[in-house]
Amino acid sequence: LSARVDERLTALSPPLSGNGRSGSVGELAKERPANVALAAFKDKANKASAALEEHSKKAASMAGRMAKSSKLKGEVLLLEHRISEAMRDFGKEVYPVMASGDTAMQTACFLAAKEKIDVLQRELDLKLQSISELRDEASR
Repeated sequence: LSARVDERLTALSPPLSGNGRSGSVGELAKERPANVALAAFKDKANKASAALEEHSKKAASMAGRMAKSSKLKGEVLLLEHRISEAMRDFGKEVYPVMASGDTAMQTACFLAAKEKIDVLQRELDLKLQSISELRDEASR
């Protein structure tokens, strides 16, 4: 962009100080007030373009984090539901065993349910950790 503007200024501007040659943008800007304004406009446009690009990248990054966070939150809800379901199923399985007084079977039911719930809980902890990391990344 800068090179194209320099070429246009050089081509459209009259020669400098009677030497018959056209000069650089800096020389033209010194000689003609309109060129000073154009150089200032070009500088502001470049800064605005850079700022817009930076803000666009930040917004895209934030949108990506929000999408990941929303997905993880949905997965957390599903895991919490599965844990609750496993506990409910354990209660249904263990009640008749407890009524019969079979302590060995009670222990077996408990250990089976605990194993299933522990796996789900580890998965849940990983999802919550990922959400926390996304939150920390956003605050930087």
